[in-house]
Formats: sequence, structure tokens, C-alpha cells
Amino acid sequence: MKQIFKKELSTKTSNWIFKIIVFILYILLISAIVNLKVIKNSPAYEISLIFIYSSSAAIILVSFVTLLLFLIPNKSRKTKIKKSEIEILQVNKDE
Repeated sequence: MKQIFKKELSTKTSNWIFKIIVFILYILLISAIVNLKVIKNSPAYEISLIFIYSSSAAIILVSFVTLLLFLIPNKSRKTKIKKSEIEILQVNKDE
């Protein structure tokens, strides 16, 4: 039973890590496209650069915090898994 829960938890974590990495790459692609489309001598170029870099930095920061929340073991998360393991074991004994 423990292996099943560890497998489910690891697949959920890896799915979230993959989604966050794809999201970061998507934002970087958008910033590169916007950077190429804006004329470099116009005043809007500097404003767009500030917006692009600040938004991408904020998104990367939030994604790293989310990754840390998934990677650092949480005591309450462990107790929830243990409680569900106990419930499943009790159901199996009743059958």
C-alpha cells in the first residue's frame, strides 16, 4: 500500500513540475516575440522590456516557491497519507 501512495504522490509532483516548466518556457517565448515586434528606438521598447522582465521574474519566483512546496516534505501531508492508508487497510480487513 505504501508504494502505491508514494507512486501517486511522485507522479502528481512530476506533473506539476512539468506544467511549471512549460509555463515558464511559454512566458519566455511570449517575451521574445514581443521583444522582436517592438521597434527598438521607440520609448515603448523600454517600457515593454521593464514589463516583460518584471512579469517573467515574478512568474519564475512563484513557480520556484511552488516547486519548493512540493519538494519539501510536509508533516501534515504525511499524516493525511497515513490516515488514508489506515482507512484502506481497515476496509481490506473487513472484507
